[in-house]
Amino acid sequence: MRGRSVERILGVVEGRRPGRTVIAIGGMHGNEPAGLDAVQTVLRELSRRNVDLAGKLVGVAGNLQAIAADRRYLERDLNRGWTPQTCERVAKPRPGETPEDAEQRGLLEVFGPLEAESPQPLVFVDLHSTSGPAAPFSIIPDVTRNRELALRLPIPTVLGLEEILEGVMFGYLVDRGHMGVAIEGGQHEDPRTAALLEAVIWLTLVEVGNLDARHVPGGVQAQRERLRSRAEGLPPGVRILQRHGTSPGDGFQMEPGFDNFSPVRAGQRLATDHDGPIHASEDGLVMLPRYQGQGSDGFFLAKAITRRWLMASALARKGTPARLLAAWPGLHWDASNPNRLRYDGTEPPAPMMRTLRLLGYHGVRARPPGLEFFRRRP
Repeated sequence: MRGRSVERILGVVEGRRPGRTVIAIGGMHGNEPAGLDAVQTVLRELSRRNVDLAGKLVGVAGNLQAIAADRRYLERDLNRGWTPQTCERVAKPRPGETPEDAEQRGLLEVFGPLEAESPQPLVFVDLHSTSGPAAPFSIIPDVTRNRELALRLPIPTVLGLEEILEGVMFGYLVDRGHMGVAIEGGQHEDPRTAALLEAVIWLTLVEVGNLDARHVPGGVQAQRERLRSRAEGLPPGVRILQRHGTSPGDGFQMEPGFDNFSPVRAGQRLATDHDGPIHASEDGLVMLPRYQGQGSDGFFLAKAITRRWLMASALARKGTPARLLAAWPGLHWDASNPNRLRYDGTEPPAPMMRTLRLLGYHGVRARPPGLEFFRRRP
């Protein structure tokens, strides 16, 4: 099944009743075949059983050229570069464009008409797998409509990743008002991964109201248990603290034995590169350790969060207008861009940081002489 040739549209199943448009994407990275398998299996099962579906399910393949080559990408990661400026630039073919520019244009040509015809936000399910051993988990841009879907899946939810990484496809789509989840289903080669990703598609169709639970193969509880059993013992969610980025030729090599959610202590050796050992800067959990050649993300450090924290965060967003944060000394709120906050210093107090995280301001970057905190548009 590696190095296969697939069409951009893997299939479409249209329901007989009005409902949401769900777009299931596999193969955004060409060396991750399990997502493609999962989408094709669900489409085939819906068609075979002639299920009474509402709305429609559209199966989409991501990086066709990388899928054919069985590589993560050819010249650039297709899951980066999703900014309004880049999308406008790749909209028309041009001399010297990369293979991924053409792939991004192909995806935009699918998303645009679906967006135009849908009276409701589109629902995206972006299916991935990992190079290292992994339990399934979801990743969301941290806005309420995504949380409501992600927290109904019995797997951990990762917050803050989409805010730290610039130009991720899901962040672009959420900023346009759409919703959904990205899923890491397990290791590339693990035969269970495709089945876990299938379970996510079935449960998403049920949760958004497109499919009656009695039509789910094996039953909803069986699909939920398939996911829950693989995530047993893991925290309900984690918040990304920091990213260790890599560059071509830097000799990055992850130390063996790390899985997602592996606990580490400050000072523990995590990887090496040409500059020497790389140590954990603080206590936390390792996420997405890179055990493959391609990619610019070496690993992430995260902190476990509780269901109580998630509930408190949801309540805070309903009852705390972000402009009230300007009462904090040194913090500035701009009505023209309420999802960006400027801070005059470089070492914000811990209580302020906790409050910002509760309200979804996971992103932080240097804006001399101070800092800028940012979140996704709600």
